[in-house]
Amino acid sequence: MNQSHVEKPSPTACTKLCAGRSRIAILRFALLAVVVFAADLAIKRYVFADIFGQPFTSEAVDTFDETAHGYRVLVPNLMNLKLTLNRGAVFGIGQGGRWVFILISILAAGIIGYVFARSSAKARWLHIALALVLGGALGNMFDRMVFGAVRDMFWMFPYVKLPFGIRWPGGSDELYPWIYNLADVALCGGILLLFIVMYFGPAHHRTTETKQ
Repeated sequence: MNQSHVEKPSPTACTKLCAGRSRIAILRFALLAVVVFAADLAIKRYVFADIFGQPFTSEAVDTFDETAHGYRVLVPNLMNLKLTLNRGAVFGIGQGGRWVFILISILAAGIIGYVFARSSAKARWLHIALALVLGGALGNMFDRMVFGAVRDMFWMFPYVKLPFGIRWPGGSDELYPWIYNLADVALCGGILLLFIVMYFGPAHHRTTETKQ
């Protein structure tokens, strides 16, 4: 009596259920990443050139003086606009490591693309998280490659002090001493969403399912 033999697909093999073979999933992922990237660059240009009248070029990095531009109130007591340059990563970590962060961004983009392609086509929230991280990483990588520093402008809780004389490592007594941009928001939001999806989402948001 002959028995038919069905070969199981490799756990790492990409089937028709993979996002990398779904036009809708690819379009959704790419569109969100491009929107985040374009919006970040547009806001940076608008704030620097149109609001503050300081169009930014790579030649201006070494002579840029953030104290010379003051600030603009965006939302009273909540958000101001203030120009600054960041030569490090998010929260100013690793100042001066321009090419290191560019290489990290390129590597991260490759990993994100691979994870997306191998994920389930149904994993919409995972794709949104990955697209946010990718768009944010590309926005800051563009600044590092073109200008040598990242343009930041959002200043949250301006002049609000920490209670009881508490200070952050480094000496700042402000409630939120970091100035950031839309790319940073997308990066942090995407990473947070990624953790939520990975640990609390449905199984098909975490791995590609194969069915027989």
